[in-house]
Amino acid sequence: MISIIVPAYNAEKYLDACLESILTQDACMEVIVVDDGSTDSTYDIAVRHGVKAIRQPNKGLSSARNTGLDNASGKWVLFVDADDCLTPGALRHLLDAASDTGCDIVIGGFIKGESPRAIPASSSTPLVFASNWISSTTLYQTSPDSINNSVCGKLYASRLFTGERFTEGLYYEDLDIFYRIYRQVDRIAVINVPVYFYRTNHGSILHKFDRRRLDALKVTERMENDIAAPLKKAARDRRLSANFNAFALIAANDQDGSYTREADMCWSVIRELRMSSLLNPRVRAKNKAGIILSFFGKRIFKAVARIFF
Repeated sequence: MISIIVPAYNAEKYLDACLESILTQDACMEVIVVDDGSTDSTYDIAVRHGVKAIRQPNKGLSSARNTGLDNASGKWVLFVDADDCLTPGALRHLLDAASDTGCDIVIGGFIKGESPRAIPASSSTPLVFASNWISSTTLYQTSPDSINNSVCGKLYASRLFTGERFTEGLYYEDLDIFYRIYRQVDRIAVINVPVYFYRTNHGSILHKFDRRRLDALKVTERMENDIAAPLKKAARDRRLSANFNAFALIAANDQDGSYTREADMCWSVIRELRMSSLLNPRVRAKNKAGIILSFFGKRIFKAVARIFF
């Protein structure tokens, strides 16, 4: 059985479509909707669909997912955000790949857009990779859409979450937990078929400047400290990328100097890590351009950042 965990906060606009996409799947499942303190009809919609509906005070996405995990009883776990959908046949593709390969993690493809659309047919024949290859690729952000650090659109053996939970009160919670889950296995299956529709939300913090975006600095620092060789260098390069991005966002948006301390901390990390990343062929061209620009000094880098961010 698959435990499908749907965290939901004021999701009445999309929750019907989300649950319909789940409940029409051909699989044995339990669906757990965790209403994270909604003030609209989210809870009533979940009850109407006959799923397990749990109410809790508003504590954030990580807490809602943790509540779902605490109440899950399936052999497998799948996360679906309330404004997203599963594609037709998604669970069958994921389960078949798990059965064929014996892997405890199966990664399916993502599609993105404003609303669900027809899904092109693709091969669901699974490819099996060593988990270190997947993790390294994900850290460098050079992977195809089927390999990313989102916890959604992936099938996990529930045992992988024994003793592991999302860090509450933290944004970039997926980046914070993915490597802790992946390193428990030695192989990961990837299928070349879209199983998950991600609804583009232009109001999310990823599309604007928000202090919470600076959580990426804490997450990537912890990742660098926590990950052992041979992925240590990849984690360090990912941390550099996060500091470049944060510094540029602050330069472009901080008009009154409220984030001067954070910007100085970012610049210190950039200066410390930039040379080794510059010589690494796996670092993205965009980041290498930023590294080269940083050698011209903080003032020039800020001026350029204000143009592009």
